Amino acid sequence: MSGFESNDVVSLLGFYLAMVAILASIFFTRLEAWYSEIQVASRLWGIADKNKIESLDEHRKKALSLQSSRPIYGFYLVASFILLITILGGILGMGGPNIELSIPFIFLPGASFDVLFFAGSGILLINGEKNIDKLVIEINKALGIS
Repeated sequence: MSGFESNDVVSLLGFYLAMVAILASIFFTRLEAWYSEIQVASRLWGIADKNKIESLDEHRKKALSLQSSRPIYGFYLVASFILLITILGGILGMGGPNIELSIPFIFLPGASFDVLFFAGSGILLINGEKNIDKLVIEINKALGIS
């Protein structure tokens, strides 16, 4: 690692961070769309005519499709990649000639991004799963399915 120049380390980390940004933005776009669909389905269920079996079946199909389309595997993929890039960034930063600059300009922003990514995506995933599970239970009760 001692053969790295300062510019090499910054260039590699810039490339890695660009890849992380692209993957994270694609994941968050999908996560937000899924979460929004759950909110819409919950609101539509709130105003639905619960005396019509066809309407209940429609809501159940929509809720089950949202329940089965949880973006959890996308989360695992992006989270694994982010952790890998964090580790590689740490290794590259430690091998660079200016370790004192690596801490405030590489390690702290990287760690902050990791915390924000995991907290933000975790909150949306957990809340989305709770909401869709609750909705499926309510619909099943209305249909008499246990």
